[in-house]
Amino acid sequence: MSRAILTIALSVGMAVTLLAAEPPQKNPFTKPAFMTLIEEAPAPARRELPAETLSLQATLIAKDKSFANIGGTILAPGEEHNGYRLVSVSEGSAVLERNGERIVLMLFQESEDD
Repeated sequence: MSRAILTIALSVGMAVTLLAAEPPQKNPFTKPAFMTLIEEAPAPARRELPAETLSLQATLIAKDKSFANIGGTILAPGEEHNGYRLVSVSEGSAVLERNGERIVLMLFQESEDD
């Protein structure tokens, strides 16, 4: 009997405590304010480099995919940058084409001192 009274008293005490507690100040499932600001920020504009400054910075060759980092822009074959279309990527070089003219960019340029 005393066990039942104790259980009821604890249940009533917990219910009173929960009812008397203040509601949460903020919804824990809402996005933080800084996330909203990030989502509303405009996308950065693509950086266009003059054709004279095209430089091959890295190449990546995988089974069926290849990429080239040209002037800080990652391109796959067929994509364009500054009016140049990336034709192919090989280990250490990339071929670009514009107006029928092909340009080969080398990852490691040989210096005249060698």
